Amino acid sequence: LEKLESHDLGENESLTRVRDIFLFSVYTGLRHSDATALTKDNVEMDGKDLWIVYTQKKTNDCNRIPMLKKAAEIYSKYEEERKITGYVLPRLSHQKLNVYLKTIANLAGIKKQLSHHVARHTAATTVFMQNGISLETTGKLLGHKSIKSTQVYAKVTNQMLKEAALKLNKML
Repeated sequence: LEKLESHDLGENESLTRVRDIFLFSVYTGLRHSDATALTKDNVEMDGKDLWIVYTQKKTNDCNRIPMLKKAAEIYSKYEEERKITGYVLPRLSHQKLNVYLKTIANLAGIKKQLSHHVARHTAATTVFMQNGISLETTGKLLGHKSIKSTQVYAKVTNQMLKEAALKLNKML
């Protein structure tokens, strides 16, 4: 994630836009279909906080999730474009996005085969669970009805094991 965020991508605007779409999903947990369908009407202000209110394409369920700071930065970046198109993010087909993600992975020296769906897995494990967010809350953020759906995304990382051991050692 750090490699992806920090690489200049040769200052290629198309690749930067693809990275932004990917990272927006990393920090929201949204599927490609839901992320790229968002319009300005799907974003609400609650005090100083931005919330995404949307109907999932896959399940037709209504969801309301808080927008993390890094997602809000990407949201703000496309404000001028949003005034023209009405969409929160640049529009790009899933297939084209995945082709560009392979190029980005090569440039950034990422060995993992990137696809947009990897963003959702990264949201679940690296962003949510590795930072102490419960499985139940992670499921809600991902728009899951069942905890079994969330368990597919819930990969216990070495960092999580290390933190559990540190916590246990303090207690014992």
